Amino acid sequence: MVQASELELYCRVLRPFLEGRRLRNIGVQGGSLDLWLFFEGEAPNNLRIAIGGPARARLLPEPCHLGKADWIRGETTHILEKELEKVSLIKLKAIPGERRLALKFDSGKQLVCELFGPRGNWFLLDAEGRILCSAFRPKGGRTGLVPGALYQAPSVPELPQLAALPFPADPAAWLQERQAEAEALERELERQKLSQILRTGLEREQRGLQKRIQGLKKRREAERGADLLQREAELLLAQADQRKRGAKEIEVQDWYDEGRLRKIRLDPKHDLKTNAEKRFARARSLREGQERTEAEIEKTEQKLRAVSEALDELKVFEAKDPEGKSLAPMWALKKRVAGLLSRTPSQSKKTSKPSPRLPYRLFHSKDGLDILVGRGRRDNDKLSKGIARGRDLWLHIGGGYAGSHVVLRLQKDQAPPSESLLDAATLAVHFSKARGKNPAEVLYTKASQVRKRKGAPPGLVEVIRHKTLLLRFEEERLQRLLATIAAEEQQRGEKR
Repeated sequence: MVQASELELYCRVLRPFLEGRRLRNIGVQGGSLDLWLFFEGEAPNNLRIAIGGPARARLLPEPCHLGKADWIRGETTHILEKELEKVSLIKLKAIPGERRLALKFDSGKQLVCELFGPRGNWFLLDAEGRILCSAFRPKGGRTGLVPGALYQAPSVPELPQLAALPFPADPAAWLQERQAEAEALERELERQKLSQILRTGLEREQRGLQKRIQGLKKRREAERGADLLQREAELLLAQADQRKRGAKEIEVQDWYDEGRLRKIRLDPKHDLKTNAEKRFARARSLREGQERTEAEIEKTEQKLRAVSEALDELKVFEAKDPEGKSLAPMWALKKRVAGLLSRTPSQSKKTSKPSPRLPYRLFHSKDGLDILVGRGRRDNDKLSKGIARGRDLWLHIGGGYAGSHVVLRLQKDQAPPSESLLDAATLAVHFSKARGKNPAEVLYTKASQVRKRKGAPPGLVEVIRHKTLLLRFEEERLQRLLATIAAEEQQRGEKR
């Protein structure tokens, strides 16, 4: 685990190499969510910020061997590339006494990286300290750290200040040593992961095959009872009164067993003839399955032997190369046993369809009312003319600024509570080009007073009658509202 003093030393060593360098590109590695920063100029021309757990947390210039499929593409990557395009790193510093570091750029943006916790995290902040994007949404008491909210540092206990680690005499050689350690660590983690995947899959398959063999052997024992069923059927047909029904059993003389008396259980709903016919049919079915069962037992036992041999081979690999210096044998084994492993329940089920994308963000006012905020221009049209009810309150930023349509849900004949009106107006300003304007004009009216002219561009509507509210910005109000969408999205994620 990287310590605060070690993190501070990393920054001291890397500053001369990276500060003042222009950023060429940035990417997010799939799986670990590590950040890779690529700089213009000579080596070292990249920086990896590893956040995938305390054991591997670090920042180092490392060789990048990732392929196109290893990078995450999506909204977060788009924001990173857009906000950090052609910027220069002007400051790299570790937060004193914490396992956090900050990278400041000449555009005013900064990256705050938290190298602690189960996975670690990073946040891209604007010049005002508001979150633009992050590796993932925090949980627990930090769920309010969503895009648009002010970044808040985690609370940490006061620890005694430790002496700074000595600066290496040869920084370049020191970095090479750290790179070798990081490469060995990544290889060991990959070996552990690959070994766990193989061991879990093979042991699960082994248990399943053993249970299947037990079941097949039970079925074979039942099939060996076909002769007894046929004998009972013939004895029933030899009885005098074939139409007799209602009896649960009958006592007959078994001429197959020296004429001894034998009791045969009956189905009281049927007569003797029907009971005999059912036994003949069951006997035929069991005889037909005997050959198939024997073949299935042999085939399953062969597969069980192959799985057990693969498990033994895995143990040999682990014993010979505990540090995972060569993973080729394990990868070859994984490829070889792929056909032996059954599909897991999650793989065999049909992929469930993703939840439909909502054209709005859902917030909750102080009074508990729903506030719907359009995500884009076409979404604004869907919200205002397809989702909003005539009695709902419709809001939009004034002064000719572009912005999201906002709808405050109201019950029939309900007047909008003052706090809910201010909450909705705050969101109308926040999700508009007038963000930061104080005070700001907000238009509001009944949704029934909003018209969409035929052929009008997406998001453009006409308002028949409206009122104007002059809103003064309140930071606490905005933070409270942003926290409600974080809780809402977390709850939806848990339900899925």
